[in-house]
Amino acid sequence: MTWFKDCALLCILFGFLFFLGLGDRPLSNPDEGRYSEIPREMLVTGDYITPHLNGIKYFEKPPLLYWVQILSFKSIGLNEWGARSPTAVFALLGCLTTYLLARVLYTRKIGLHAACILGSSLLYFVMSHVLTIDMMLSFLFLACFSCFLIAVNLPVSSKTKVFLYYGFYFFAALAVLAKGLIGILFPISILFFWIILLDGWAYLKKMPIFSGIFLFFIIIIPWHLAVQIKNPEFFNFYILDQQFLRFFTLISERYQPFWFFMAILFFGFFPWNIYLLQSIKEVFLKIKTNKIQYRNELFLLLWASVIFLFFSVSKSKLIPYILPIFPPVSIMIAKTYSSEKNKSISSFTLIFTVFCMATALLLACEKYLKNTFFQKYFLFLGGILILGILSYFVLLRLNKKFIFLSLLVWSCVFNLTLSIISTGLPIASTKPLLLELKKHLRPEDLVVSYHYYYQDMPFYLKRLITLVDTHGELDFGMQHQAHMQILSENEFWGKWETKSRVYVMMSDRNYTRLLAEHRFHFIMQHEDDVLLTNHHL
Repeated sequence: MTWFKDCALLCILFGFLFFLGLGDRPLSNPDEGRYSEIPREMLVTGDYITPHLNGIKYFEKPPLLYWVQILSFKSIGLNEWGARSPTAVFALLGCLTTYLLARVLYTRKIGLHAACILGSSLLYFVMSHVLTIDMMLSFLFLACFSCFLIAVNLPVSSKTKVFLYYGFYFFAALAVLAKGLIGILFPISILFFWIILLDGWAYLKKMPIFSGIFLFFIIIIPWHLAVQIKNPEFFNFYILDQQFLRFFTLISERYQPFWFFMAILFFGFFPWNIYLLQSIKEVFLKIKTNKIQYRNELFLLLWASVIFLFFSVSKSKLIPYILPIFPPVSIMIAKTYSSEKNKSISSFTLIFTVFCMATALLLACEKYLKNTFFQKYFLFLGGILILGILSYFVLLRLNKKFIFLSLLVWSCVFNLTLSIISTGLPIASTKPLLLELKKHLRPEDLVVSYHYYYQDMPFYLKRLITLVDTHGELDFGMQHQAHMQILSENEFWGKWETKSRVYVMMSDRNYTRLLAEHRFHFIMQHEDDVLLTNHHL
């Protein structure tokens, strides 16, 4: 019964945190627009094999997220709630699975603490409200490694053991369908290093190797084979360009310094980052003392380290890439915190952490501080930070057992306040312009995106748009597919001068540059983007 009660409690707490306000913000470009439009086009065309973005073949990612999005859209609708709900569901499943794993490996209390640390950490909370592949991938790796770790810790006679081993292969296969080869690269690498360090080849003998590999390929082959048959150009781009060149070259234009993820890990784990270094140090010391006895800690450390180092040396870096290491680090922090001597930290550590967070917050939001709406909430956030420091030291003197609850409440209030602020922050979305456009738009009208692909436009308009001299992630698809949605510069201006109605979305900078050369009828501006037409409305 305690298992059920704990899971119900976690569902209530984090269901509220993760689902609150999911539909309050418009979809942001490029990621949310892209990952909403591709499944919308699958629904319209009935082609669930070949992903298309604005009608153009798009092979940068496998289809698992798109298929999940389709289920959500069919259940909830083609809106922001339908787009973001799967991400929130995977975030909640991540907390529940973290609880189950930590409880099996250690105790009920550590399980609850680990789940709460994960769900209330800053980056995990933020990403639970943003549509990307990474939250789903984080859960799939968590489920994969949880199956293996729990199986290893079960008695040899347990009938559940073999099913958990099959779960390891099953979730690794789904991870491949979510983001490609790293779905199997990480499980193999982490398992290999763990076995080498423990000299634990006996563990492999207990696994259903051949039948597990068979299950793995049965899951991943059908889509890869089907898409290759329909699109002979698929393999070269998907495997060579997307899986290898992204890692070794600057092809994706996402370069960041080696230490980038160190900063993301530190800030992303707020407020639990005050225990971060302490927990890593304790795990190292335990493994150094007896790595056989602390084999679970070794696996958790490898889980976090391999993924962290892989993305740190990669030439392509984005903030959410590091999300899969949050569950094992949360468990390590919870295990460290369970020791009475580790509940308290130095005054310097706490004040330094809060100072860094406050500085980062000010730098990130500097341009919004003149707005009275934001001033009110930023002052509130500052008050939360100060109150958190004071409450920590008060509870430290009165009763240490309330420190965790204090930090949990503190982080939840902080995150919810950020969530409220985010609804008023300007984001990269064209929705306000498109709502105005839909008042005038007729089926025969031409809608154009000029020199940049606004990826949320097709989703909100429920139709494909025309691109003018747009380069980027659609280049490969355009090279292998003759498409009417693409116009050259001269072709566009030729259509602009006709009697047919043309609407164009472009940057304010391009609009200013072109004013002297062409005739425009201004409709509306939002942030740095303008909506124009070629005739009076």
